[in-house]
Amino acid sequence: MQPISVIPGSGGEKESHKYQRSSSSGSDDYAYTQALLLQQQARMERLAKQLKLEKDELERLKAEVNGMEHDLMQRRLRRVSCTTAIPMPEEMTRLRSMNRQLQINVDCTLKEVDLLQSRGNFDPKAMNNFYDNIEPGPIVPPKPSKKDSSDPCTIERKARRISMTSKVQADVHDTLAAAADDHLPGSKPSPRTQS
Repeated sequence: MQPISVIPGSGGEKESHKYQRSSSSGSDDYAYTQALLLQQQARMERLAKQLKLEKDELERLKAEVNGMEHDLMQRRLRRVSCTTAIPMPEEMTRLRSMNRQLQINVDCTLKEVDLLQSRGNFDPKAMNNFYDNIEPGPIVPPKPSKKDSSDPCTIERKARRISMTSKVQADVHDTLAAAADDHLPGSKPSPRTQS
């Protein structure tokens, strides 16, 4: 394609062509700018719609994630509450104050131990001996002596023992006598040994 100024013709025509070209070039630029502007506006509207759709999708996903997190927390709380009870805030405050008091007691005891050690009056074995702190019980009565046994059961036991001892001793004497008679020549056997 050739530019307008190259077209052959008369010089007057050239000037009119120049004028037409500059005016048509301005109107072309204006039309091009208007078309470009319309295209850009249409593109911007399309992008704005897409952005709105994406934002809506993002909000929907955020709501879904929040709902899932809430459900998860509820399940965890139910699981924890089934196994161990979560203390109430008042109970936690009470436990903290008890913990604080115990810590104070421990600190005081440590300071007391340090003070006693520095004075040299500290004997942990003597202080912690459990049996030293027990009061003695009632006095145990002494056992009755053997000479003082006038109990009828004791007397009966002694009598049985004596009778058994005498029987054993009599049997021993008879056995010894029979043995001696057997060894002596010309002696008659005793009636007990014959049987």
